Amino acid sequence: MAKAMIPANWPYSLEPGLREVFYTGMREKPMVYSEIFKVLTSGQAVERDLALSGLGIWGAVPDGTPITKDEMEEIARVAYTHVTYKKSFAVTKDMIEDELYGSINEGITLLGRGARARIETEAADVFNNAFAGGGAMPDGGQLCADARALVNSTDTNDNRGTAALSYDSLQARITVMNGQLDDGGIMINAQPDTLVVPSALGWTAMDLLKTTSGAPETAENSYNVFNGYGMKLIIWPYLTDANNWFLIDSKLARLKFYDRVPVAFEIDQINGTSSAEYMGRMRFSVGASDYRGIDGSIVT
Repeated sequence: MAKAMIPANWPYSLEPGLREVFYTGMREKPMVYSEIFKVLTSGQAVERDLALSGLGIWGAVPDGTPITKDEMEEIARVAYTHVTYKKSFAVTKDMIEDELYGSINEGITLLGRGARARIETEAADVFNNAFAGGGAMPDGGQLCADARALVNSTDTNDNRGTAALSYDSLQARITVMNGQLDDGGIMINAQPDTLVVPSALGWTAMDLLKTTSGAPETAENSYNVFNGYGMKLIIWPYLTDANNWFLIDSKLARLKFYDRVPVAFEIDQINGTSSAEYMGRMRFSVGASDYRGIDGSIVT
């Protein structure tokens, strides 16, 4: 069989079709991170988010009396430092001539799949390291901790549980989360609308949220309050602990993903050779600017 006719600029003539193969590899499974994190663009190497102390509750002021001024202090600056990720593999002109296009397509699909896995892994690690080893929050604690001191109040916050996911523990953690305070001691009315669990807890979570009558796993003929709660369930395979679970108030949580350079597929001819390098590249950072609006349970 005659060899295929290959144009002189063969690496680049194939680029449009191969780019589509690359993005197909990325999109073969839905990505979860964008359902949890606010995805933002960035035009600089580091993004910084300010953490400010809370102001106290308003007081009654008689007519003609000077207003009591409060002061808002900067507690900390949370830095999002972008990291570059890339991967490549080489393709020879002989491979194109010998019509190994299927093998090349498979390699590019795997390249796209690897990009998706890296994004999901980095985002999920914000929760995998929520109890230890993660970035410190403005108050110095981990993303999920208890007895959290407030700047302008003697009260404390708690967003770390220890009970396994169940009907009772879910109710208990929602109640605790409802009582979260800002640094001025004012209730922020946290109302979790998202339950995030690993694959191993998927069936338990679906049973808790979807059962229409009776407390799940019981014979009681009562109404399941979670069925009407309207809570979104996210089952995230990239959560590494089979027992830990999380609640999020998506309106209050300051979970951010900065997309500095969106993932891109590129082709470069290797100088002095009949080979080309097929590669993907991206730059991003991901994290949390505050713990409020989030509650996690570490189960041992």
